[in-house]
Amino acid sequence: MCFAHGAGSYIFQLMDSFAGNFPLLIIALFECISISYVYGVRRFSDDIELMTGSRPSVYWMFCWKYLSPVAMITILLASFYQLLTDGSRYPAWNPVLGATELKEWPSWCVVAAFCLILGAILWIPIVAICR
Repeated sequence: MCFAHGAGSYIFQLMDSFAGNFPLLIIALFECISISYVYGVRRFSDDIELMTGSRPSVYWMFCWKYLSPVAMITILLASFYQLLTDGSRYPAWNPVLGATELKEWPSWCVVAAFCLILGAILWIPIVAICR
């Protein structure tokens, strides 16, 4: 954060708020859906049995196929809902008060956050189309 000249903590906060949680959740959701519905849970269980010598229980197959995608979609929708209703805020230092206060991100930061999210998840459809 050396290049920011006093705004390094704000850039860190922007990356922390948007670059990790949304892309990782979306990528995990696509992985879970692709393993469960495209590749198939039975084939995946056969592969695990081939590698480890024991087949996963029905519980794990149920979690991979139904529970995990529903939980990830619920968390993703709740995160987007919270972002839309509460707005995206960051803690900014107020030297007059001597404490931090919540401020709204400028519009260019919201665009940068959107680009961070897209830059991470855009490779999923690109690679799928190329393959």
